[in-house]
Amino acid sequence: MPRDEIDAPRWIETAANGVDAENQPRMGWQAAEGYGMPQDFEQAAYWFQRAAEKGRAEAEYQLGRLYAQGHGLPHDEKEAAKWVEEAASQGHALAQARLGMATRMKEVWSRIRRRATSG
Repeated sequence: MPRDEIDAPRWIETAANGVDAENQPRMGWQAAEGYGMPQDFEQAAYWFQRAAEKGRAEAEYQLGRLYAQGHGLPHDEKEAAKWVEEAASQGHALAQARLGMATRMKEVWSRIRRRATSG
């Protein structure tokens, strides 16, 4: 592995531990993907949470995904929805798409249930 790839996580972590909210989602992503470090969803959740609390839309979306999947955090649909909705309200395209799909699926299942009970 090239030296830059080995050192990158350490430098990003140094920046993220300061006031640099921009690097906190990067640390979360690196921990979640195992890029330059062992994969660690709890560590990813930690970094995404820090950045999400500062209003970083990407971190809010990723934190919502971790809650939805139960990776590094307890599975919690309400928390997942809260964070994905927050990201979507800031214009995060993937969060908006995920909410749109969830709404559409609720509509589809509602129609299926109505048809099943109406005979």
